[in-house]
Amino acid sequence: MAVTLTILAENKVSLGMGLIGEHGFCAHLDAGGRKILWDTGQGFCLPHNAPRLGVDLKQVEVIALSHGHFDHTGGLAHALAARGGGEVVCHPACFERKKARRNLFGRVVEVSIGMPASRSQLKELGGEFNFEEDSKELAPGVHFFTSIPMNNDYEEIEPGFLVDTPEGERPDLLPDDAALAVVTDRGVSVILGCAHRGIVNTLTHIRSRLDCDGFYSVWGGTHMVDRSTEAVAAEIAALHELKVNMIATAHCTGFQNEMKLAAAFGERFAFACVGARAEL
Repeated sequence: MAVTLTILAENKVSLGMGLIGEHGFCAHLDAGGRKILWDTGQGFCLPHNAPRLGVDLKQVEVIALSHGHFDHTGGLAHALAARGGGEVVCHPACFERKKARRNLFGRVVEVSIGMPASRSQLKELGGEFNFEEDSKELAPGVHFFTSIPMNNDYEEIEPGFLVDTPEGERPDLLPDDAALAVVTDRGVSVILGCAHRGIVNTLTHIRSRLDCDGFYSVWGGTHMVDRSTEAVAAEIAALHELKVNMIATAHCTGFQNEMKLAAAFGERFAFACVGARAEL
């Protein structure tokens, strides 16, 4: 079965197509006629870019979320309104009260980074939430994986991610971090959101679950931007060991790290920018 991937929201934009970009991520998959929306960006790109890329949001049958941050869920209300509600697959931790604390130029800044709309607001728009803490097949050959195990010593979640609870704040370990795995005749392709729990951890988990020997392609955000030089080097080495054929990065990878990936993968590296389209 052929699966077509189209990038609808991302930080970078293809030339000459009248598209816009934003800090966020959203992709559309056509899996043998079953339409899947993977994340929704902040919400600026989705209504603008979808019609220009031939994506009819009314035909989307399921929305899946990679995690509960605003730059991946901000367009969810628009997507639900456009299609008159429908199924949303995500980890229940997506609705936790997420925030980030950063030291910017010597000043500590704290901002809310969780889902902009509440669960009740989204339910009023027809959202039917299917909470998943392991895996789910969204379409034949399209698998949703979450609760990614963290089994190496170089991919860590930065301490600035926090969750507010009635008992006080605690570190956000991002249990809701998720990825899609698409199985076609070409092999297994993985579409990430941010890979907060690590691109290597994610691919290793998917490899063990699908019993695959390598990956045809990997797309999306890698969150290498917040990792040390040594950690990024270890990740790139592991990507070769995992037999990644092609990688197209987006959003939270960081330009310097994308240049390192381009050097490591050569012509097998690409930017997963807005307007990119591929047959998986």
